[in-house]
Amino acid sequence: MNLSFISNGYLFIPNFIDSDRAIKIGSQFMRLCKTSGAKSDPEVSNAPYIRNYIRALEILCEKTPVVSDIVGEYVLPAYTYGRMYQNGSALRPHIDRPSCEISLSIHLDGDREWALSMKDKKDNQKDFIMKPGDALLYLGTEYVHWREPYEGEYYAQIFLHYVRSRGEFADHYFDKIHAINIMET
Repeated sequence: MNLSFISNGYLFIPNFIDSDRAIKIGSQFMRLCKTSGAKSDPEVSNAPYIRNYIRALEILCEKTPVVSDIVGEYVLPAYTYGRMYQNGSALRPHIDRPSCEISLSIHLDGDREWALSMKDKKDNQKDFIMKPGDALLYLGTEYVHWREPYEGEYYAQIFLHYVRSRGEFADHYFDKIHAINIMET
């Protein structure tokens, strides 16, 4: 793996996707959450979610070479996950399952700033504030991350998950548990 990425366990990437594109996808995603009857995430209260949202899948595939370059070795797509956080939504401190060995949290749109927090290797808390299109790349299976309760009304986020092609979790590529459940026309 890339030594600078591995030494920190994370990398903040401004403008990972164009901010106008992020806001447009965020608007489409939030509308789909409302019109499709998306269920609330079992891990996050008051936060509808969509697994493998088609626009997130497109970004997952488009950005695979970029993520491989940053990580310093080939990665394979696992799945995507999107949440529309709402007032009071909170994400408890956790580490991710094997299919999320290398994760990107991409901010799409929201009505106020909100920190994504994680512990670094020295157990120091790091807080990341993202603008639309910004991303945080992190080792999801190794570092504790969370979000405090949201005080705004809406905040759209997508997550891209990868595994190292020759790593410990390589057999989790194209994670079969997360089939597409909502399609957008």
